[in-house]
Amino acid sequence: MTTISLDNVLDTVTNDFDYSINKFPLFGPDNMPTEAYGLFRSDNSKHIGRVCAKGYVPHTTDDVLALTEAACNVFDGEVRVRTHFDNGHYVDITPSNENRLSIYNGRDSMFPRFMINGSYNGRGFSASLGYYRDLCKNLAMMRKASEGSHVSIHHSSKLRGRMNDLIETFSTLKESWQTMSSVITELSEIPLNVDRFMREVYKEPEGKSTRYENKIEKVIRRLAKESHRLGQPDPMETQEASAWLLFNAVQGYEQHDATRSKSTSDFGRAIKAENESTRKAERIVSNLVA
Repeated sequence: MTTISLDNVLDTVTNDFDYSINKFPLFGPDNMPTEAYGLFRSDNSKHIGRVCAKGYVPHTTDDVLALTEAACNVFDGEVRVRTHFDNGHYVDITPSNENRLSIYNGRDSMFPRFMINGSYNGRGFSASLGYYRDLCKNLAMMRKASEGSHVSIHHSSKLRGRMNDLIETFSTLKESWQTMSSVITELSEIPLNVDRFMREVYKEPEGKSTRYENKIEKVIRRLAKESHRLGQPDPMETQEASAWLLFNAVQGYEQHDATRSKSTSDFGRAIKAENESTRKAERIVSNLVA
């Protein structure tokens, strides 16, 4: 992640995504025409995303740049930007230290961050508000914790016309950080039973499963390690931890431990961690402050 001025952000994104995504019709044997289309990178001809229909309108690097510029304009001063491509464009934008939120007497701190998600896997082109947590290097979202923290549009003939609507949402997303901050602070003060929480997130399979028990143990060890660093009671002794720490233990496990492929970057692992287990953990803790 590199700290750069607003003037250089667009150059960074342009250089990282210096290719286009083109849509071409797909053919069957003997050049038999089909109604299916495929998406291909212009630099290496690699097929990306899912097969799509004729009306599908792929977003462009210019669309990503427009959203990046809008996100940066919400924050004052320098920003930190990070990019990633995995069947779509991903841009993460983090503001300066002045926007930091600190809890547990300042030992647990995090930044708001905007994530631009331009996936070609059948999902909408979206802008989201989340956080980057210094303690465990978690890069996460909590959509249910703050209404309006996620906005998306579909890849259709209306994509170009709705881009301006999506750009205008960034000011709203910044305001959502105040709500999310309050939720995070409140979750840090709500104690939950550790074993009950873990087994609600990770449903126990029928019959004894060593693999399942090992997973639970790994998540709890991550929880205990973070609690120790924050000067919190040992959850392995008390069998309690805050809803905030429990959510981050699951998210951190899914981001850092469950996706350890050497070919996957830190940013890529954060994206893959937005899975059902993490979403379920968030639903559980979000319902406590609904």
